[in-house]
Amino acid sequence: MRFRLYPTPAQEDCLRGHCAQARFVWNLALEQANWYRPEWGPTPGYVAQSAQLTEPRAASGWLAAGSFTVQQQALRDFAQAMKNWWAGTHGRPTWRQKGRHACGHVAAENRKSQAVFGCVACGHVAHADVNAALNILAAGRAVTAHGEAVVVASMNCEPQHAPPTAA
Repeated sequence: MRFRLYPTPAQEDCLRGHCAQARFVWNLALEQANWYRPEWGPTPGYVAQSAQLTEPRAASGWLAAGSFTVQQQALRDFAQAMKNWWAGTHGRPTWRQKGRHACGHVAAENRKSQAVFGCVACGHVAHADVNAALNILAAGRAVTAHGEAVVVASMNCEPQHAPPTAA
């Protein structure tokens, strides 16, 4: 059985925050893996990285305000992605997101820094985490170039029903 969520605007903002924090934690894990050297022994796995997560959460109120469970899941997903890469079944994990924007233009140049996204095609500028969260939401909802959500048809073959109305 499948369910479709119809979050309120406040709930959408909360979900965007969770997505942004998960992306941030994924990128921290990837950065650690990229800088790690063979002479240091094996790269830290999920358990070690989960224990290390307390340090960036203590240093950042934004990250600490988020769900520890969501952030740990990002580390589990990263650990699985690394296992898949080492097994030769998938490509090496990459940064999330790679400068994709709702206008459709994809370019590495869109990422000005870790925190700043600026589309070179349309000129839209946003916080990179907000832009990434909007891209994630776009998997089930269309998002305009400036963040307004628009309900779209589902990609699956199941019939979609209108959200329930309050009585």
